[in-house]
Amino acid sequence: MFAASLRMFMTRATMVSLLGVVLGILCGCRSLAPQPAIDFSGPGWSVRQGQVIWRANRAAEGVAGELLVALHPDGRSVVHFSKTLPFLEAQRGTNGWQVTIIPQHKTYSARGTPPARLIWLHLPEALRSGRAPNDFRFSPTANGHWRFERITTGESLEGYLDGPQGQSVVMTCFGSDILKT
Repeated sequence: MFAASLRMFMTRATMVSLLGVVLGILCGCRSLAPQPAIDFSGPGWSVRQGQVIWRANRAAEGVAGELLVALHPDGRSVVHFSKTLPFLEAQRGTNGWQVTIIPQHKTYSARGTPPARLIWLHLPEALRSGRAPNDFRFSPTANGHWRFERITTGESLEGYLDGPQGQSVVMTCFGSDILKT
């Protein structure tokens, strides 16, 4: 009797495990494939470079670094934040987005509009339009500086960018090389 109960339990356990695997495969999330490298010397790209101070929240110490923002008229954008070494790359396409936090070797991506918690993906639109999306505040100043803040958390970017550099900058993002010529 014990052997029959054990066989029945093992059969049920096997079926439940198998069902879990099948459901996981059918219902699992699929992230986007990595975004392709972009050559900013192509037509339409406007590339600006400057300095930024990033604060993770209102009470956080600022992290200063270099900022590169590339905008394309079709809505694509790339943000690259670095200190001595690259720190973050954020890319927004016409139907999805991707953020790579380089020191942690982590990449996040999805289709559609990026979540508000990823402030870097919302900065290019604020710079392009001069307006902030919901839950954000964009404050440009007369001397070309600006402040971009997520209202609920106090996370902020404060900095400036030089004027557009047109075709003079070639950079490959989401690859191993970043080239500036």
